[in-house]
Amino acid sequence: MGSINIKELALKLNLSKSTVSRAFRGHSDINLETKERILKVAKELNYQPNHHASNLRAQKSKNIAIIVPQIANNFFSQAIDGIETVAREKGYHLLIYLTADNFESEVAYVNDLYNGRADGIIMSVSGEANDHSYMNKLQEKHIPLVFFDRVYDDIHTAKVTTNDYGSSFEATMHLVEAGCKNIAFLVTNKQLSIGKMRMQGYLDALKHSGLPFKDELIIDCSNDDHRNLTVLANAFQTMTIDGIFASVERLAFATYYVCHDLGISIPNQVKVISFSSLEIAPLLILSALEQVQNKVAGLKAGADDYLIKPFHFSELLARIEALLRRQKIVVKEDHTLVFDDLKLDTWSNVAERAGNQITLTAKEFTLLELFMRNPNKILSREFIAEQVWGIDFDTGTNFIDVYVNYLRKKIEKGFTKKLIHTVIGMGYTLRNDR
Repeated sequence: MGSINIKELALKLNLSKSTVSRAFRGHSDINLETKERILKVAKELNYQPNHHASNLRAQKSKNIAIIVPQIANNFFSQAIDGIETVAREKGYHLLIYLTADNFESEVAYVNDLYNGRADGIIMSVSGEANDHSYMNKLQEKHIPLVFFDRVYDDIHTAKVTTNDYGSSFEATMHLVEAGCKNIAFLVTNKQLSIGKMRMQGYLDALKHSGLPFKDELIIDCSNDDHRNLTVLANAFQTMTIDGIFASVERLAFATYYVCHDLGISIPNQVKVISFSSLEIAPLLILSALEQVQNKVAGLKAGADDYLIKPFHFSELLARIEALLRRQKIVVKEDHTLVFDDLKLDTWSNVAERAGNQITLTAKEFTLLELFMRNPNKILSREFIAEQVWGIDFDTGTNFIDVYVNYLRKKIEKGFTKKLIHTVIGMGYTLRNDR
């Protein structure tokens, strides 16, 4: 049986269209018996209410736009997951936009949303440029805007941030109390509000401790992991550094890699502290609460270990290494995947093409594994989003295309043969066109 419209359903029930419509919208002025009869007949006749049309009549899209720099960063993935949970409960859908820290993309997305595509915007900014006048269009259109994590101080709107200054002050003081005299601060963008506040906490802690400020110990890094390794290796080889405060977790990992390569002992020669939101961070709870009930609560909440303050850095490092070893011994079937000259080892998380190792982020690796487990199949954007990120996909967003392009560039750089192909209107496929 084909579907019917609301007019035909109302006629069948001998009710007005407005009564039927209010029943589907859950209005309290419809008694329970009538509502149940409407829903029962609607199901029998295969009627589906057109919520999009209702939203248009009410001048509401029921969409919330999320603009973020990236989702490979676990913090933003967690934020999107939380936002989506609340939005879904309220009957809203998410439109996800990725700027890749590109200011022009940010401006383009905001201008696109000005036309009423979304009822509100939740945004973590790119941090580039000083002219943010394009944001004023949203206020003129009365489109609500909420900044989170990374904000523009000159735009007056709701902002959700952490105590970046206080946390940075405490982190720096922790290194000072551990005996560090030459503490380097690693930062990716000093122009962002979040970067400014974290750096100010570091500077004030040095002043509070009577340690001299050394401009060269503020080390400018970037989102390029290879460049960061070079910058940090040069810093350790040319300066005396006994403490590292990483403003983001990726710089802490870069520090560990460089110290390992240079034979620098952590924590004996250099101590490291960092902001972190990666999934491994909550696996080890650091707490001053030593009561048994607190330990039990922490472990039941998902922690793999529980370390009570005060602790020695060597014990912390040993516990982290133990947790990492635990992750490595998980047995996986079919751990070596091969397609043409592409090879993927899911045990060691190593990707190679024609014997040349390819450096991938965690999400890029997962995305490539999905393609290699489904060769010569067309994978829709919806399927990719669900399998790799565990979220619903909206056709108005571009984040799947962005990450597929990231991956494509990495595995096809230097090769004439293309492996990842776009199937217009359908998605992507991994195939060998000889």
